[in-house]
This record gives sequence, structure tokens and C-alpha cells, in this order.
Amino acid sequence: MGATVLRKIQFGKEGTAGTATAATTVMAWPAGATLNDERELVLYDQAIGQAMPVAGSYQPSMMATVEVPDTPATFEQLPYWFEGGIRKVTTPTADTGGSGQIYSYAYANTAAPTIRTFTIEGASGQQEREMYYSFVEEFSISAASNEAWMISGRWRGRAATDGTVTAAQVVPATNERILFNKTSFYCTQTSIGGTAMTATLLGFTINVPTGHRAVTTADGTNQFTTTVWAPDTAPAGQITGELIVRHNANGEALYDAAVVPGTTRKLRLQSVGATLTTAGSSYTYKTVRIDGVIEFTEIPNLDERDSEDTYALPFRFVDGGITGGLDSPVFLVVNELAALP
Repeated sequence: MGATVLRKIQFGKEGTAGTATAATTVMAWPAGATLNDERELVLYDQAIGQAMPVAGSYQPSMMATVEVPDTPATFEQLPYWFEGGIRKVTTPTADTGGSGQIYSYAYANTAAPTIRTFTIEGASGQQEREMYYSFVEEFSISAASNEAWMISGRWRGRAATDGTVTAAQVVPATNERILFNKTSFYCTQTSIGGTAMTATLLGFTINVPTGHRAVTTADGTNQFTTTVWAPDTAPAGQITGELIVRHNANGEALYDAAVVPGTTRKLRLQSVGATLTTAGSSYTYKTVRIDGVIEFTEIPNLDERDSEDTYALPFRFVDGGITGGLDSPVFLVVNELAALP
């Protein structure tokens, strides 16, 4: 039966891009994340001397997607988004002396990255459909006071085909949500990190177009042939975001930066989770971190939240290498997984 509660999305890491593989884990996503068959269906008309059309259609291209609505991000499953959209980390770096595993993803700037592809199974109580050669086209990370960090976005793959769900797969027993209230906020003129801006940040959004696209060629099939990294030119290809800040001394300093053309700030958003089994030389807690150099893109007007003055500060990530910063943003996750399931 097709009861909504029986839906699930399962992932398997592909050894070779486009070669289907069995699922090895279940994603902790809401029922709204479904595998959608997006094959193109063309109906054609024929002038054959009668009013009623004769049935006729063709399918020039096959495609499928999974659109994921806002769902709480976790230390254990957030790396799947980065693997499928930013770059492939074959083996994480073990934190010296500790149990922490460091997954670091620098957004490509001057050379195309290699990403990991997945076979995605979309199961219901009635039927399983799957798409292979799956990758991330775009994703957004957002958070606000008293909430979890949220992740949403679009996965794209080859045709949705009927199959049999890989049995006995479950959501990882340890799958800790990333919390906004445990986030530290840095937005300085000097080095990334340093002194946190306390009592300031109320929320943020970061929108990432990965630049990866499906390419279809005359290759003996109506499915796409391969993927390429071909980011759009500005502004469509920019990584953008927004900071919601209180209008305190820190908020005023950020406003001052926004009104001066060409001013950049070094941004760090960092949230910590449970204590690692063994502390290492760099990390004691599970950690997620976003680092990069930003430039504000609009002059904000005074706003309000809960009867308190606030600013909404739109920004874009820029190449900060010439000022001692990063040339592109880096997304980092520390958990205790030596490999993604």
C-alpha cells in the first residue's frame, strides 16, 4: 500500500559514476523528499483528416531529481551534500591523537573538482524507483535562533527506473542535529576566526550553486552522458547568503562595512555538537564550520524582530586570497566516521 509513512530515500556510493550500486544507508529526510521522474514527454499531432487525435508521443530525454525541502542537518549526513556537490573526499583526515574524522571541502575556484556520485533509491510502500549517477545541483544551508541548521536542495540523476529496494537499511543510530544556538559567529577584518561576535547573529542563509551540470550527447542513449563543472558567470554562479544581526555595536560595525564599496570581511560560522570519544590535537567536539571571505551586496535598511532593531545583510563569497584570506569558501565537518556509510 502507498501509505506516506512508508516513504524513504536510500543512498549507495558509486564506485564508477553511473554504475548503479546497492544502498548502504537511509537519509534522515522528510516525506516531502521524493524521487521524481522528469523524463520529457512530447505529444505530437498529425493532420490526417479527422477531429480526434491519434495517440502518439516520444521521450527525447530521460532525467530524474530528488528535491529535498528544509530538513535538519546532521554531523553524520551533511557530508553527503558536499561529496555530491563540492568535491569528493576519499578518506577523511584523522585528528591527531583523537577519534575525530575531518571532512574538508574547499569550493573549486580555478580547476574543476571531482565529485562523488550516488545511486538513490526512492521507496514507498508500493514501489521502489531509483536513479543513478546522482549529484547535487544546488543546496542551501540556513539557521535561526532556537532551531537546527537546515539543509535543502536538488539532487539530479539519470532516469527513474523501477527496482527493488535494498533491504535492511536504516538511518544511522548516531545522527546528531546541528544546532544554531551552539553556533559561534566571526566576521572580522583580520584573520578568519579570532574573536567571536557575541550576542549578534540571529540567523543566516547560504545558497550554493555547485556548478555541476548534466551533459547529454549523441551517445546511444537518451540519458545524460556525463557531468561537467561549468559554473554560470556572475551573478547566477555566485555563492550568496544573508546574515540577520541585532543592531548592537557589532551590527553597526557590519553596517559600516556594507556602506564602504569593496570592503570585505572574513566570515566563520561554527557549531559544535557532542564531545568526541577521544579529544584530538585540533577538535574536542563534533564540529561543522563554514569559512570564507564575503562582500556585502546591498545597503541594509533598519528592520526589527521582537521589537528590537535588526539588519539583514546580503552578501556574496569572494576571492580573499589577495588579502590573506581564502580564495573560496571551505565547508568542514568533524564527526567520528572513518568513511561515509
